[in-house]
Parts: sequence; C-alpha cells; structure tokens
Amino acid sequence: AVPGPCSWSRRVVILPPDPAVLADLVFAAYPDFGLYIWKNRRFFLSVRCGPIGQNGYGGHAHNDQLSIELQIEGVDWARDPGTGVYTADLDLRDRYRSTAAHCTPQPLPMEQGRLNLGPFRLGDQARARCFRADGDGFHGVHWGFGPPIYRVVSFTETAVIVRDGLGAEAPSPLPDQETVRVASAADMARLTPDNGLPFSPGYGRMGGG
Repeated sequence: AVPGPCSWSRRVVILPPDPAVLADLVFAAYPDFGLYIWKNRRFFLSVRCGPIGQNGYGGHAHNDQLSIELQIEGVDWARDPGTGVYTADLDLRDRYRSTAAHCTPQPLPMEQGRLNLGPFRLGDQARARCFRADGDGFHGVHWGFGPPIYRVVSFTETAVIVRDGLGAEAPSPLPDQETVRVASAADMARLTPDNGLPFSPGYGRMGGG
C-alpha cells in the first residue's frame, strides 16, 4: 500500500570537506531539457526535473526525476549511471534506466515511470514539475509513486541541504523524520540503492571513468 500524506520525510546534510567550495556558485537553468546546475571551479551540483523528451516517449530517458549529480574537488559523490546497453541486454538496460540507479528520493521500492513499454519508451507517470530554481536553490516535485514527492535543495555557508518528502508538494511543516549527514562520496553512495552498478561512459562500455 502507498503510505498516506507526509508519511516520509528526510533531511540530508551534505558537508564538503572544505566549505569554501560553496562560495561564488554560478547558477544555470535549462528548463526545456529539465536540468538545473550550480557550479564553480571546485564544485558541481545538478538536479534533473523536467520533460522526458521525444514528445513524451522518452526513448533515451531514465527514471531520474529529482536526481542529483554532485562533484566536489574533482571527485564524483553522485552521478548518473550512464548509458549501459540497449537491445543486447534488456535486463541490464532497465537497471541503468531504473529509479534505484539514480540519486533521487526513493521511499518506496517503485519505478517513477513504467519500464515495460519497450527498450525505447519510458512511462511519464512522474510528470515532474519545477516550482523554483535559482541561485539560492531548487524546489521540484513528481508524481511517479502516486502521491507527490518533493525535493528541495538549499545552500548554507558550510553545507548543501536536501529535503525530501512523500505526500506533499512542499516541505511538510512536521519535523523531519530522518536526518542524514553526508561527509564523503562513500556516504553519498548509500543514498542510491543500486550504487554498485558500474558507470557506463558510452554504449556497451561498463566501468569507465
């Protein structure tokens, strides 16, 4: 059964080893593609939230709505799993497209969008929507699990704060049920269920840099 409103919430506090990496971030938005970026020479953070492409067919899309990619001082803390393969191994293709392979809110063992429509189509049950994205942070939502699930990103002088919740479009006024402190790439990897999937930098290439 799907939990009721505000049945899950989490606050993730990402603590870079050197807080100075968060200074002078430059913000860039690509709403037609669904990508929002904050970066400088030492730090990169992106959030995915938007269309799946190909007029809703999503032939090359993944279940990555509200997912984060994060790099600090040249080290990947969280990243998209990459391309994988297509028809050569359909099970592996679905693993690379799956929700569990991305650093996105996952309170339920479900997919954001249907993977059983064929290898070159993705269901758009998520219908992701960005409410706000600017130099101060991000607020977005998707409906892929039924009730809305949100992610809010904000920055302080020393940390990146990520708040997730299920059952509301905006952060719940209730206290966060769980607080997770992330101080390394290994800590961040624990937020992605299928974090053992080898990175694929191109078609059929597994485990590349």
